[in-house]
Amino acid sequence: MIKTKPNQLALGLACLTIIIALLSEHIGGLVPCDLCLKQRIAYYIGIPVLIIACWQSFTWRPLAARLGGLIFLASAAFGFFHAGVEYGFWDGPSTCRQAIVMPDSIDDLEAMLSQAVVSCSEPAFVLFGISMAGYNFLVSMLIAILSWRGRNQ
Repeated sequence: MIKTKPNQLALGLACLTIIIALLSEHIGGLVPCDLCLKQRIAYYIGIPVLIIACWQSFTWRPLAARLGGLIFLASAAFGFFHAGVEYGFWDGPSTCRQAIVMPDSIDDLEAMLSQAVVSCSEPAFVLFGISMAGYNFLVSMLIAILSWRGRNQ
């Protein structure tokens, strides 16, 4: 039987999560808001860090595992914030609202009309009453815990 280490589970879960997010956008047609796109940054930074944490012969592997845990803890905090915006607990940043700007030309007007405007306060997808931001909070917490547990293995 193959024994999977916590860092390997964390890496696999992080990869699966960002793949699902990208597939839901590019194949599923869900348009992400500004906060959704910013939440992905932790995965783009954290996955390479977790790869290092899984590399057995690397001397700084425990430090990489701790750093991965911190990155995904920050991701969980950001997911919590975004879920709070979606549930109406607090307001989101100004980038989540569409500013009304008078276009200077017909080309500017056409460009404005062709852009999909997505509000950060309206979830694009909800399953069992939990939005994707809520799931990001839960998954990021799990990745952070797994990464932290794997720091000595």
